[in-house]
Amino acid sequence: MNKRLASALLCAALLGSGILRADNIVISNRKSSILITAPKGESPRIQYFGPRLANPGDVFDSGSAFNDPVYPQFGVQCSRETAIQATHNDGNMSLELVVESVTRENRDGGQVTAIATRDKFYPFYVTIYYKTYPDCEVIETWTEIRHLEKKPVTLYRFASAFLPVRRGDNWLSHFHGPWGAEAYLYEEALTDGMRVIKDKDGVRNTQNSCPSSVSMNDGRPDEQHGMVIGGTLAWSGNYRIAIDNDNAHTTRIFAGINEDQSQYILEPKEVFTTPVFAFTFSDEARAASAATSTAGRGCTGSTTAASSAASCSTAGKASR
Repeated sequence: MNKRLASALLCAALLGSGILRADNIVISNRKSSILITAPKGESPRIQYFGPRLANPGDVFDSGSAFNDPVYPQFGVQCSRETAIQATHNDGNMSLELVVESVTRENRDGGQVTAIATRDKFYPFYVTIYYKTYPDCEVIETWTEIRHLEKKPVTLYRFASAFLPVRRGDNWLSHFHGPWGAEAYLYEEALTDGMRVIKDKDGVRNTQNSCPSSVSMNDGRPDEQHGMVIGGTLAWSGNYRIAIDNDNAHTTRIFAGINEDQSQYILEPKEVFTTPVFAFTFSDEARAASAATSTAGRGCTGSTTAASSAASCSTAGKASR
């Protein structure tokens, strides 16, 4: 058997077992990992988010891969919540993003992974970024949107982040309250349907709610036990965090600018950059995820998340 045939058979065996494919992208910090498949010319897919991966192939072998779009688009998929929606200059409302390239570089104290995509039929481009730090458990994500169409494109939805998690006995902890009683801690079970944390007050964006939340994946919040996902949006204006439970055993989290009555006219060659969404995973319960309320402060080079988290850093001290 010649060497070329042997190599081909070995590659086929690896692909069949799901051990590791060349297009697998693993984004990890000290305790958690995100697994994305991004073959060139195809839709990038998020397959896993949770405890740090030792072997990405285990996700495929176990049958637990999400296979959700990294950045769900309106048009290709209309029956579920989407992260981006745009109307092209000819009136078409469809987007179908495929991978152009994937790059990774060290920048400002962290490692940045960029997944560059473009629409199949229009010169419309979206780059999804993930940034990790060597000294903490926070992951930051944001997107850049641009186009080279002849006339302006209207953006109707432009989330900073999309994150699927496996659905179990999910609970949500968030901070809410009116004037004089801001940032009371509320805890509630996440049932079927969508739970939205939002603000449209503009300059008073933390008066009634905070752009931060903590999700428990295996039961009522506890200080010492359980898997927790916490996140905060680094944005001082109107925001929207939507948590969608569906019948596919998945909880899908969307976070970004509140797009209600805020469509954006994007000129050709202009770059629209969304605010950063900083998040973390912990299997040591709510106490360990408390860093999310000050997400980014402990990470060398991370200042974007801290600007948002500071306003909620005392949230929960007056919890009911």
